[in-house]
Amino acid sequence: MKAGKTRQLVLDLEQYVIAKKNVLWFEPSLDTRGGSHGNFLTQRMEELKNSSFVHSFKIKDPADILKKGLEFFERLKIEAIFVDEYFMIPFKRDFFYEYEKSKLSEVPIVFAGLISSWAAELFPTAINVIPFMDEIQKTDAICMECGKPANYNYYNADWNENKTIDDGKNYECLCHDCYMRKTGKPISIDPFLSSPN
Repeated sequence: MKAGKTRQLVLDLEQYVIAKKNVLWFEPSLDTRGGSHGNFLTQRMEELKNSSFVHSFKIKDPADILKKGLEFFERLKIEAIFVDEYFMIPFKRDFFYEYEKSKLSEVPIVFAGLISSWAAELFPTAINVIPFMDEIQKTDAICMECGKPANYNYYNADWNENKTIDDGKNYECLCHDCYMRKTGKPISIDPFLSSPN
């Protein structure tokens, strides 16, 4: 969060629009935050998505990517597929097997989003998506306490009172040392090992 993922996605999308290449853009219907990326980024993203070269959809099911992808593949030359906030869409490994067997197999697909929660736990979707990526670009925020690269998001509100998708106002980006100072909790190196406590 606050690490520039969306900014990079906008730059990538912009290149296709400038080149007048058709792309598909998918985002989760679950995400209703709207302008949480900041006015400039949100405005530019919406301009690009409204371009005649970007075909944008809100989805709940990964199968919709295959369905829409094949539909547009028959009518237009699709050069790329973008999936924003992928972790809010329940991807399973079968999606990638089906994608590789389809006519879309040569179309690059770009996923953007968080890989772990505010509690530093990998999202189940990330576990299913990451092994199939040919390339991973990780962006880091800046620690709001000390200015070092920040790998962690500290949730500074009562989680029990706010279980909706947050717009980022209740998060602080922290480095490992500052996260430890605030929470007193060590970060497990192996996300698949759970603490006995």
